[in-house]
Amino acid sequence: PDDDLVVDAASLESFFDLFRRHRLALAQPALDETSHWSHEVTLAHPGFLLRHTNFVEVMAPAFSRDALRACAATFAATRTGWGIDLVWSRILGDPRETIAVVDATPMVHTRPVGSSYALDDSFREMEALAARWGVSLPFRFAQYGGVVPAGGGASRPVRSGLAFFARLVLGAPRS
Repeated sequence: PDDDLVVDAASLESFFDLFRRHRLALAQPALDETSHWSHEVTLAHPGFLLRHTNFVEVMAPAFSRDALRACAATFAATRTGWGIDLVWSRILGDPRETIAVVDATPMVHTRPVGSSYALDDSFREMEALAARWGVSLPFRFAQYGGVVPAGGGASRPVRSGLAFFARLVLGAPRS
């Protein structure tokens, strides 16, 4: 994880519990609304435990053993890290139910994004990585549904469609 994240131990334990329980390959804690952020899909939505997506940001990814094995080469393919998070879904076969942003365990990103990089070099690296793994730019973020609390510690899936869209709109961050 990046060195400018604030999250407590109980939230991390819950995050990894949800990761295991929902058999995720790749996930990240959502970002609290007070965070500095780059991608709106990573902001916490209060009506969800987690949302299935095609993107997990490089700042704090969690991988299953198999997903890490599959994505390991991306870490050596860049100096800045920019762009590797855009190709992970493609490398994993663009799954719709095993990549998620976990809304129930938000963290705070305390510093502005990209403040320590030469942006021209970072964008060139991102473009090269995207081309290498066949990812079109600009990247199209997708959300395929999610999991909501169902009472008594249970949860239930909400598939992509009108009910999912309504939950997204009703719980959308202020941005």
